[in-house]
Amino acid sequence: MVLDLFRVQRQFLLSSCRNRTPSAGTGPTQAHRIHEVRQLAAQDGSEAATGSHLNHLRFIAETIGAVGWIVAGKRPALFIRESYDAGKRFVKEIKKAASKSSTPALHSDWIRAWQEVILDLEAFVREWHPTGIIWGKE
Repeated sequence: MVLDLFRVQRQFLLSSCRNRTPSAGTGPTQAHRIHEVRQLAAQDGSEAATGSHLNHLRFIAETIGAVGWIVAGKRPALFIRESYDAGKRFVKEIKKAASKSSTPALHSDWIRAWQEVILDLEAFVREWHPTGIIWGKE
């Protein structure tokens, strides 16, 4: 589902280059999909409240909103950073639980990979869309 969010975002960015700003209510379904992913992660997290991946799900649920930068206005990189910072508090809990597991390196690699996704998204937006989406003229 997360991969699907990035696919929708890519399609939206390609479309924004060729089209005018959409009228209200005709924009991407990305906001709805972000909400779905957050809900699933939160639901899985509450169902697995004692599971070893609870904080992983919470981390995703808190940070996945960063993908919604396309509707964040004039400071999208800041929006991404704030989403990332909101979820970062779960990293400590993941590391704490990982130290007690038989595969602590796996958890550390997972943390690093997800952080890299969000921080690379922030870097991309800072470079190519520092003030938000620039819509096409046609």
